[in-house]
Amino acid sequence: MKKIKKVSLGVIFYKNLKYIPKFLETIFNQKKFNWEIEYIFRDQDPEKEVFFYIKKNFPEYFEKIKFFTKDWWFHSEWHNFLIKKSEWDLYFCLSNDMIYPENLVSKFVDFFEKNNEKIATCKIKRWDFSIFAKTWNLEKSKSNFIDSIWIWICENHHFYDIWQGEKDFWQYDNLKEIFWPSWAFFVCDKNFFENNFFDEKNIPHYKNDCDFSYKLNWQGISTKILTNIEVYHDRQLEWNWKKIFWKIKNLRERNDFFLWDSLKWHLNLLKKNFTFKFWAKIFLKTFANEVKKFLFFLIFKPKLLKIYFDFWKNSWKIEKNFDEKLENFWEKMKKILEQME
Repeated sequence: MKKIKKVSLGVIFYKNLKYIPKFLETIFNQKKFNWEIEYIFRDQDPEKEVFFYIKKNFPEYFEKIKFFTKDWWFHSEWHNFLIKKSEWDLYFCLSNDMIYPENLVSKFVDFFEKNNEKIATCKIKRWDFSIFAKTWNLEKSKSNFIDSIWIWICENHHFYDIWQGEKDFWQYDNLKEIFWPSWAFFVCDKNFFENNFFDEKNIPHYKNDCDFSYKLNWQGISTKILTNIEVYHDRQLEWNWKKIFWKIKNLRERNDFFLWDSLKWHLNLLKKNFTFKFWAKIFLKTFANEVKKFLFFLIFKPKLLKIYFDFWKNSWKIEKNFDEKLENFWEKMKKILEQME
């Protein structure tokens, strides 16, 4: 059995000061045994708002944190940076709009010490911050509804949180592994990293988590899930993808930068990970889905069509992620789903 000596808790902040007091309390009140916790934070706000807020209001925590504030980088670059700066046996990727149980670190340390695994996550449930803000009762604000367990990939290459909003009555507690973890929270073994974690060049921000999940799949690596651990997340953005008119209305109201970011990196994701060895229906559904997106931009956001031209011009520079000799991962996903039947 291997011995864990040090764990690193990394988080990238961007505004949302309201979460910080309770977030800090839950991560600094972890039960400790014979291992050390390292806290490494990145303040993404140009005005260093989070940095100065914690320094002023929580000096007892601030002195224990490695804080990085320089430069504007995308999400992929900063996570890669934090991982390289950490001195750890395990890396915990945290989100500041979440709260964590006091035995979070100890349970994951125990798991990784006893098992030769590379990456793991746990059950993420809904934290209703509005209730907490009114009552200051943390327990009342913890709902029994699922926020995320598994990022599902549809056959048309649409990604969403499967089972989101369902009431949790332990129906998924027999899950042992998943293929697309929610990247709001995950834990990795140090030896898992070879070079960069996320692809800074081709997918520096939006959908970098989906790209990395794909990479895990091609390498035959599944994510273990510890369903006996629950963390809580205040969902700030929720999509009702089943209602087509709501979807169009929402997208039309989105600012151009968000849509540019979303579409550009989605196209790069497909270029890196799509293979014609997929079943014919996957190709057809994906093609139809992309045509619908193109028509949306053509009608409602024509000035953003430049994204397509830039993509076609530079797509040859993007290297494929996969080894086509590997077993089709759609079959593997089916096997995992069979655990719940």
